[in-house]
Order: sequence, then C-alpha cells, then structure tokens
Amino acid sequence: MERVRKILSTLCVSLVISGVISCGQDDGIEGISLSMTFSTRDLPAETTSIFYYVLKYQLGDGSTAACEDFMGSEAPKGVLDYPGDTEESGMEDITPNGDLTLTITELPEGILMFYLEAVNQSGNTIACGCGQDEIIKGKKTIVPIRMVEDCR
Repeated sequence: MERVRKILSTLCVSLVISGVISCGQDDGIEGISLSMTFSTRDLPAETTSIFYYVLKYQLGDGSTAACEDFMGSEAPKGVLDYPGDTEESGMEDITPNGDLTLTITELPEGILMFYLEAVNQSGNTIACGCGQDEIIKGKKTIVPIRMVEDCR
C-alpha cells in the first residue's frame, strides 16, 4: 500500500531554468537548460533507469501535446510516435544511492511536455509520468509530474 501511495503521489520536478550551465565558466552552451532531481522516495523501488522525452506543444500532425493523450495503457498517443516533435530525449541510470539528476540543455522557450518512464533492470516500464508548462528563459518553473503504474 505504501508503494502504491508513493507512486500515485505527485512528483514535483523543479526545472531550474538558466541561459547557460557552466560550473563557473562559459562553455558556450546557449539556450535554456533545466535540471530534474529525483530521490528514492519519488520512484518505485525497482527503478534502475529513467527515460525522458521533451515534446513540442504543437505536434507535426496538427494536434497538441497534452499529457492526458499520452498517459495510461489505453493512451491514443505515444512519445515514440512523434520523433520529429521531440526536442530532447535520453536515458539516465539511477545511482547506487538511488538519486538521479537529469540535466537537459538547448531547450526552446515555449510550452513543452515532459514525459518520463521509470524502468526496471529487465527493461520493463514500471511507472510513467507527464507534465507540461511554458518554459521562459530566466524564470524558475515547477512542473508537477504524477507518476502512475498504468503505462502504455
């Protein structure tokens, strides 16, 4: 029951928006960057990796990216169906202490959809989540992402 409560709770991902990520030096990275930090309490215990996808709001087929269209086993859309509308995607492994920080660079301003999948050691998706908001350079944004077990 506790595991289900954790998975169904809202995971608030703090998107730290800046013009440059540089650790004290200007390394030439332009555009908007964000960081998402997860702890062991945010993800199912069996999670070994996180897949992430950032989609444009206006999709190439003329529709818009809305989380409700991508969530659940009966979802009419899947993120892999929109490779031309993906701004960024990737996979990160969970560290031995269970924490994970994703850093995504070179994002455009505007409304973006963030879709995440928690994956176990066998490569099975065990939870997924989605959130969207308008990203504006220089403005800190909080995007709530609700992780659920019912995934496509």
